[in-house]
Amino acid sequence: MRPVTMVFLLMLTLLPFTGRALSPEQVPAPLQPWIDWVLHGEEQRHCPFVYHQGTAYQCAWPTRLALNLSDNGGRFSQQWQLYRESWVRLPGDHKYWPQQITVNGEPMPVSADKGTPRIKLPAGKHLIEGQWQWTRLPTTLPLNPATGLLALTINNKQVAWPELDKTGRLWLGQRKAGAEDTPPRGDALTLQVYRKVEDNIPLQITTLLNLEVAGEQRELLLGPMLLDQQIPLQLDSPLPARLEPDGRLRVQVRPGRWSIRLLSRHPDPVTRLAAPTVPAPWPEQEVWVFQAVNQLRLVEVENLVAIDPQQTSLPQDWQRLPAYQLGQGEQMQLRVIRRGDREPEPDRLGLQRQLWLDFDGGGYTVQDSITGRMTRGWRLETTPALQLGRVSIDGQPQFITRQEDSDRLGVEVRRGALNLSADSRYEGDIRTLPAVGWDTDLQSLHTRLHLPPGWKLFSASGMDNAPSTWLQRWTLLDLFLVLIAALAAYRLWGWQWGLLALLTLVLIWHQSTGMGPPRWVWLHLLAATALLRVLPAGRLRQGMIGYRNLSLLVLLLIAIPFMVAEVRTAMYPQLAQASAYNPFPVEAEAPMEMTTGAEQTLPATAPLRELADKRQASSYASGQGKPLTQLDPDARVQTGPGLPNWQWNSVELSWNGPVQRDQQIRLVLLSPGINLLLNLLRVALVSLLVLRMAGVSFSRGRGFHLQQGLLSALVPIWLPVSLLLLLTLPSPARADMPDARLLEQLKTRLLAPPDCLPDCAQISILRLTVSPQQLDAELEVHAQEAVAVPLPANTDHWMPRRVLIEGVVAEALLRDRTGTLYLPLSAGIHRVRLSGPLPEQDGVQLPLSLRPHRIETQMDGWALQGVDENGVPGDQLQLNRIRPQSAAAEHNRLEPGMLPDFVRVERILRLDLDWMVETRVSRQSPAGQPISLEIPLLPGESVLTDGVRVQDGKVMLDLAASQQQAYWQSRLEKIPHLILTAPDTRRWTETWRVDISPIWHLESSGIPVIHHQDQTGNWLPEWRPWPGEQLRLDISRPAGVDGQTLTIDHTRLKVQPGKRAIDASLRLHLRSSQGGQHSLQLPDKVELLAVTIDGKAQPIRLQGQTLTFPLTPGAQTLDVHWRHNDGISPLLYTPNIEPGSASVNNNIELELGRDRWILFAMGPRMGPAVLFWSLLTITLLLAVGLSRVSFTPLRLHHWLLLGIGLTQVPLWMALMVVAWLLALGLRGRWQHAEAAGCSIWSKSAWCC
Repeated sequence: MRPVTMVFLLMLTLLPFTGRALSPEQVPAPLQPWIDWVLHGEEQRHCPFVYHQGTAYQCAWPTRLALNLSDNGGRFSQQWQLYRESWVRLPGDHKYWPQQITVNGEPMPVSADKGTPRIKLPAGKHLIEGQWQWTRLPTTLPLNPATGLLALTINNKQVAWPELDKTGRLWLGQRKAGAEDTPPRGDALTLQVYRKVEDNIPLQITTLLNLEVAGEQRELLLGPMLLDQQIPLQLDSPLPARLEPDGRLRVQVRPGRWSIRLLSRHPDPVTRLAAPTVPAPWPEQEVWVFQAVNQLRLVEVENLVAIDPQQTSLPQDWQRLPAYQLGQGEQMQLRVIRRGDREPEPDRLGLQRQLWLDFDGGGYTVQDSITGRMTRGWRLETTPALQLGRVSIDGQPQFITRQEDSDRLGVEVRRGALNLSADSRYEGDIRTLPAVGWDTDLQSLHTRLHLPPGWKLFSASGMDNAPSTWLQRWTLLDLFLVLIAALAAYRLWGWQWGLLALLTLVLIWHQSTGMGPPRWVWLHLLAATALLRVLPAGRLRQGMIGYRNLSLLVLLLIAIPFMVAEVRTAMYPQLAQASAYNPFPVEAEAPMEMTTGAEQTLPATAPLRELADKRQASSYASGQGKPLTQLDPDARVQTGPGLPNWQWNSVELSWNGPVQRDQQIRLVLLSPGINLLLNLLRVALVSLLVLRMAGVSFSRGRGFHLQQGLLSALVPIWLPVSLLLLLTLPSPARADMPDARLLEQLKTRLLAPPDCLPDCAQISILRLTVSPQQLDAELEVHAQEAVAVPLPANTDHWMPRRVLIEGVVAEALLRDRTGTLYLPLSAGIHRVRLSGPLPEQDGVQLPLSLRPHRIETQMDGWALQGVDENGVPGDQLQLNRIRPQSAAAEHNRLEPGMLPDFVRVERILRLDLDWMVETRVSRQSPAGQPISLEIPLLPGESVLTDGVRVQDGKVMLDLAASQQQAYWQSRLEKIPHLILTAPDTRRWTETWRVDISPIWHLESSGIPVIHHQDQTGNWLPEWRPWPGEQLRLDISRPAGVDGQTLTIDHTRLKVQPGKRAIDASLRLHLRSSQGGQHSLQLPDKVELLAVTIDGKAQPIRLQGQTLTFPLTPGAQTLDVHWRHNDGISPLLYTPNIEPGSASVNNNIELELGRDRWILFAMGPRMGPAVLFWSLLTITLLLAVGLSRVSFTPLRLHHWLLLGIGLTQVPLWMALMVVAWLLALGLRGRWQHAEAAGCSIWSKSAWCC
């Protein structure tokens, strides 16, 4: 990492992090110049945000909009508070375009956005003014939807209650319900009838009756509005109306446009509906829409022709439904295609798998991660070949069970959005294994195969994408080059050398040991050798000889490190990924090289171990927070075999599409023994082929002999190349600016959300003062940041005329999409006052988006609902006007008739260790009349809730006139077969749901399921029966399987030998699903020094060689320290520890003093590797070759002694020494040739 970046990161790390955003003053000085750079485009951070959403910034705030309109035109003015440069939408549209726009008295150009006028203004306060001209007052005028308060004057007359909807449309004409039309010219009535058929249980029909009334106020008798056998449920009318017993509507009308809605239900399953035959003024044609509920049943509408709903006057929300036009007496027929969701869509699951092959090849450790959506079955089982050891879903450990008469292990699944993790063992044929291993088909499958040191994958089949195996890496170009080289060797030196070249190149071509094998250089040497046989004497031949010698030198520089690496990996397979030879090291190697596979060859071990520990610890820690009713004391939750944390040679196996459960994978694996022989064979073959390329020939009687002068020709090339190595040392990198990662971290810290979220504002108290015509509200608001606070005001209910902050008129008010009024406040305590007149109606609602902690009231002429006896409110307040009896008599209204009562009974069966039933009765008919019901109990149900009266197996339920629902809880007897029956009644409909614990297995028969999951994705099957229908539930408890409840995920034995004593320590990372005690065996004759569990000292003593310690459910770490009184010896054995349970990821660390060398290390395959012996082997081979050089006085024993000494220096330095000695010998030969009067080139191969 670059120095400047490290300094900056250190500065950021040392800053105290509290979750709050950094201020510029808190940023370290070297980073402060970069603040504006990283915060470019984040200017909205200066704007107030909604009190509970740290990212919902609001930068443009309007004040009251003043409109002064007339029949000829109008003017407007509005103040805006902008916290950053923003576009501001102006009142009007393309039809009523504002003119003469000024901002703070200065003209301002107006832009358009899809026909809407707007202007762009900088941050600050701005007064916007403008005007319109028209020939008559428009019916509606579009305004900015964010407009909070509105003052409207039309023709010099102030409008007390402007009609402004949530979209920002201001109604100026008499168009809305309740407004009067032009003076009547005689009694007239026009009707339009629309019906929405909702295929629910029960089937519901909403009848919408639109009336256009002209003339005098009068009473009418219309209809009947009900269809045949329909039962009325709810009547909503802006006019006094009552439903007569014969289904006709009696209504008192007055001039205007009115809409009356009637909701009715059908008590039985419906397959045919007929339009009523009603005389005038009832229309001849009705328009019906059909809303299907496909979860209940899938139907097809027959006998009708669909029309375009956009060409009708249907309500906006009805126009998305299919529409039909029916004449009087016409029928809508419903053909049932399917009921419920008996066969949901197949599961869509994906599997991410990791396979670790055992070091001895005895089997695989399997980690599966299954994600996706589960929609059927709700149980996952493995095939018999896979030995399931541990399963967790959403981090929660699951109890592995087996169903009766089944040999498959599995778990019950209770969530549709599946996130399952499983650890297993596979101990079958390691060369043929199941691709899936689970009794389900998969939509996607990706497998990563981890091979331990010494193992290689020769080929693989059974997957869609061929992995990078040895066989699959061969290309046509590779085959062509190998065959060309072998054929050239055959033509040059005979079939024996051709066969040897073919075998050598096939074995080394795709090796990745060291710097890699020599490949292309063979072709250069073969080409140069072939050309030298045909080229005549001259410069071209001399140049070709030099090219041949240079290629030979390159071959030696590549082949020697390659052979060293091959010998090393043959002796120590764990070095296969750490044996890359660095020809230009900066520092000298240690005198005796030794690498520990667990440290130098596994760079990813620590992160993986950390991740695995966190995953396993979190899964068991989170399990402790489950409700007690979900913990089975008899369940021995399995902890699994433990996962290896090593990563070595990994191979990706993937499939493009769905994978069937019976698909298999076939692997051809090369064992460590075979790879050992192949490594040694590669060294021997490469040595022979290099010797042949160097001119060494073999003949009977003489053996191997080198072509005269060839080596001496290499020295002039070898020496400068060796000297060049000294000039290639790397130089340190420099940096003078922070990198992108550091700047991104700085930006994150600067933009960190406030730590007060999601409660950055509170209303401590709300004081309401209500008179018959006026409402005053005073709020005490506590804000932790600059936030936008919702006020108890809404367009649909009540809006204030004036808003004050600390007695000053509020300069910014905004209305959101729901019509709620917002006020920006700075950090601190504020007193906000709202005041305004109350509308002339009997009820007013005050929504409390931000609920006050207390409410104090002074009421006059009104009653308040929604506050308990302590002054704590609910989500909204209801003001009800109190009218005297005399005033009530003056309001001679026609009250709606009493409609039949109707409720919904919802039963939730919660089947856990204890079986419970939760029953909720909800009123569906309008409030205002009491309801008495007799609700039958389920078989084996006993009511537990106090105050619920039970008689003859029925709950005697009384709902008060204003009571909306009732609830009780019961205990249910555990029976294997439970039958639910819907009572044959028209007074209620039933809904059944089953919330079943994973310790039970459920099968149902009878009526089909309509919903399999709830809104959160949990499995919660739901049934909606018609009266008299039955449901059978077959409930069984799968048997638990035996498995280990203690897993040792990691062990570390650390040994520190000294001259007089040996200190040792053992660390165990354990996971246990149960409490208890566990014992481990320590060596004989040791002195126990300390025992800690999770860093806390424990008063534990040895009992002989046995150490017993307590276990707690979850993850824990045990540390044991002891001492041997014997000192170090030439032959050192590490202590033999019996941990008392199978363990994985066992590490042994041996710390030796500086005066000790390790000559041999025996033990685990991934133990330390003494690199000296592999380097010595190659040194001996080179010494034999160099001893055959005739122009140096050194013989075999000289080269052996020199080579042993040079093993302690880097390889490039040793090559320089050898090159220098050869150069001295060559110089002596040249001097001898000059003394004899010969040319210095006459005896060399350079000129031959």
